[in-house]
Amino acid sequence: MLLMVAAVCAAAGAWTLSGPGPARRLRVPSPTPPRRGLPLRRWGPVAAGAFVLVAATASFGVVGALLAAGAGAALWIRARRAAARSERLPVTSDLPVVIGLIAAGVRAGATVPACLTAVSRATRGGLGEELSAVAEQLRLGAEPAEAWRRPALPEPLASVGRDLTRAADTGAPVAELLDRHAADLRRALRARSTARVERLGVLIVAPLGLCFLPAFVLLGIVPMAAELLSRALGG
Repeated sequence: MLLMVAAVCAAAGAWTLSGPGPARRLRVPSPTPPRRGLPLRRWGPVAAGAFVLVAATASFGVVGALLAAGAGAALWIRARRAAARSERLPVTSDLPVVIGLIAAGVRAGATVPACLTAVSRATRGGLGEELSAVAEQLRLGAEPAEAWRRPALPEPLASVGRDLTRAADTGAPVAELLDRHAADLRRALRARSTARVERLGVLIVAPLGLCFLPAFVLLGIVPMAAELLSRALGG
């Protein structure tokens, strides 16, 4: 009976997880036709979750099924939130170069829409498409705040757009503002790279600790505890 309930819950979870994900704003056309069949990236977690649910139900009964279902629901909600956040383009090392090129064009006397158009032609992928769309809206006379309000823009470029909007109202120098953004972004990317390297060192040492810790416990702590316990019971 419990296995039947677990199978029903697993089927319901698979049906829920196989539903359509959040709509993406940018879609890169694929040069090859999509392959038919069940993608492993989509159905692999579903099969693993169903197996864990059945195993937990068979081992621990209803309590195990509830715990496994709760853990699966938490992971599913977290994955959905991560997919919603991934609509924004990632921050890469190309962004400081892009901002620096825009600053160089403005310093040479070109307008912001013209600089964005020129840089978008040299930028690949979704970032170039977003910059081209912003430049087109600015060229057509849209408000800077509306033109830069695009959910797919990376956060540094969205911040650049907000500052450019304020600069258009106050008359602040644009080139110096863009140079400051590029310098801040380079420092942030350098700090993030350093943090990743340090975290990698910790992750490399962690398996060694997990290997030596049981031996230390068995050879050092267990004999000492057994000796103290024998003395206490003998005395």
